[in-house]
Amino acid sequence: MNARVGLLAAVLASAAILGGCHANEHHHFRSTVTVPQSVTLIDVGTGEQIWSSEVPVGKQLNMLFMRSPRSAERDGWDELRWSIASIGDDNGGKMSVVRVPPPSQRRIETEVRKGPELRDASAVAPGGPALAAPAPRADAAPKPEPAPKVRKTPDGIALPDPKQAAPK
Repeated sequence: MNARVGLLAAVLASAAILGGCHANEHHHFRSTVTVPQSVTLIDVGTGEQIWSSEVPVGKQLNMLFMRSPRSAERDGWDELRWSIASIGDDNGGKMSVVRVPPPSQRRIETEVRKGPELRDASAVAPGGPALAAPAPRADAAPKPEPAPKVRKTPDGIALPDPKQAAPK
């Protein structure tokens, strides 16, 4: 009996991972300082990039496919509703809508951008302040010295700098 339950659980888990098993398939992609993500939806029939998003650091992409797999496959299209929201806000952000291929004809690809990326000053962590730009390092390039003041006669003629050697 335990073997049957385990087998059934494995089948159900693999079906859920493959997607297309139930209506309202949804995905959430979090972009952090060390793992900044870009997400692309590909039409597997043509290899064409249908839709893409570079998820800002400190935010997450929420993707929701609206139609049931059976309806989407029958009609040849699905509806993707997506938004960018604060990390942890799985239902937040302003929703946008795009028509996409059905589950059997699409693939979601993720790419981790070269990082680390600093968080945008407008991105605020839930319950916390925005990250500020790092302070300049002490060993950074020195500030240029101010230009020496030029002494002038009342007529506006520049006088030589007494600290400079006389021309030869």
